[in-house]
Amino acid sequence: MKKLYTAKRITIVYFSLIAIALASLHFSVYQLTTSDLEQLYATNRLANIKHYTSDLLVDKSVKDQTKLDIKTQEHAAIDKGFTLYFDFSQLPAGLPKANSLAYDEAIEVKPSSNNVDTKGKAYFIQKSQIRTLDGIIDVYFIVDNNLYEFSEGQLLSLHSKQLVISLLLLAISLFSVIKIADKLTRPTSELAATLSNRAPYDLTPLPMSDNVRTIEHAKLIDTFNHYQIRIGESIERERSFNRFASHELRSPLMVMTGSLNILEESIAPNVVITQRKRLQKATREMTEFVDTLLSLTKSIAHQALTLRLVTRPEIDQIIETHHHLIANKPIELYIDIQQEPEIKIPSAAFHILLGNIIKNAYSYTIQGEVHIVVDQDKIIVRDSGKGINTDKPAYDGYGLGLLIVKELCNRYHFTFDLCENEHSGCTATITFNENNIS
Repeated sequence: MKKLYTAKRITIVYFSLIAIALASLHFSVYQLTTSDLEQLYATNRLANIKHYTSDLLVDKSVKDQTKLDIKTQEHAAIDKGFTLYFDFSQLPAGLPKANSLAYDEAIEVKPSSNNVDTKGKAYFIQKSQIRTLDGIIDVYFIVDNNLYEFSEGQLLSLHSKQLVISLLLLAISLFSVIKIADKLTRPTSELAATLSNRAPYDLTPLPMSDNVRTIEHAKLIDTFNHYQIRIGESIERERSFNRFASHELRSPLMVMTGSLNILEESIAPNVVITQRKRLQKATREMTEFVDTLLSLTKSIAHQALTLRLVTRPEIDQIIETHHHLIANKPIELYIDIQQEPEIKIPSAAFHILLGNIIKNAYSYTIQGEVHIVVDQDKIIVRDSGKGINTDKPAYDGYGLGLLIVKELCNRYHFTFDLCENEHSGCTATITFNENNIS
């Protein structure tokens, strides 16, 4: 498993890497800038010296001279910090060889600790050609660079001060970022601690902590509380489902047990016929119930969800399956199929869905009317029975059947609505959404 770190630690590590990168960049810029400036300064200075030296020597002879050291104020326009050599052999030891030098190129000579003449000194040397009375000759300019080296040290001191200020600002910024990270992550840590200490079945909403400072954390807690509510509703539906499932199984089993006890006591033909009908009815009810449970446990991914036409014969068959529930009741049944719907739902699931609604309407209507209306985009079942039990949720009032209806509607993205009629009974409506009919 990948190793995890706290947000505060990650913040410190990344900020430290940024600080090191900035400091390194600062030193690199300083090093490159000073080096380039030194080279540019020496090149321009030597070009200036060559120009004025050429003017100085153009009408003079230097045949018997080995060097010219400009130290007087006689020529004010000439840079005074250089020596002009006419004979390379006379240059101080430790300097590059004459044939290795290119013309008019400033070459820096680092101070040598092994040579007495150059120890502790910094030079720039340039090989050039100038015109004199003796013709065009090679000359060698030696420029003392100690002043710039001294300035370079001062520049380093200034950069060091700037670097100290930058590091101080980075430290202040790091402290601020750590405090901000602490404020942002503390609610998450408190949330984790609260959840770890909660009882397994505690679904009460989480309180909004005073440390919550951002919309994201508030939304996280609010979303979690809504999730808790959904879990609670799911658990309650499961309890209701189990309660009604137990009742649905117990009733036919009791009928079957009673019929078997009666058959053991009597073998009269009329008794056998009656009990056989009771056993057939109980068996049919248990079969329907088991088929319903099996349908609910199947994954939609393994079911065909292609558009199919629900025909009138199919609807009539579903209605006729439960007709025995109103066979001995003073109930008028009205069927109005305005248009056959074309929807995405397997045949078995649709039979269970519509069958449970019709079954509930038949079961809870003692007398009166049951209207079944089928249209392209909806099915309506209206009865004049006892109506919805207002002391319980709508899906509890009609037992397991409507719990199954609601589950199937959720699964196939239908809309299910159950409402009380104005005078008596209730109306159940299944609406097919656009993605189910196209």
